[in-house]
Amino acid sequence: MTYEAAPPLRINDLVTCPEAGEIRNSFEEMARLGPVNMRILEFLVSRAGQVVLRNDLFEEIWANQVISDDALTRCISDIRLELNKLSANCE
Repeated sequence: MTYEAAPPLRINDLVTCPEAGEIRNSFEEMARLGPVNMRILEFLVSRAGQVVLRNDLFEEIWANQVISDDALTRCISDIRLELNKLSANCE
């Protein structure tokens, strides 16, 4: 069986490499996301323009696990921080 890498995600001027947990801007500056944060970002990007409920994220990312709202809030905060660092340099 052959493993296929997930394709890069494009978010405006940012490009992600999900397997490596990397996000790069047009200046080749890089930030890293942990595996859970990258899965959350992929999930949100795949539903761009749609309302995503917390329960949707819990079911997709943490199926069969009990996770607090605070854990999700922290993940979203971390993702925003990294994206803001990279996108601020693109303007």
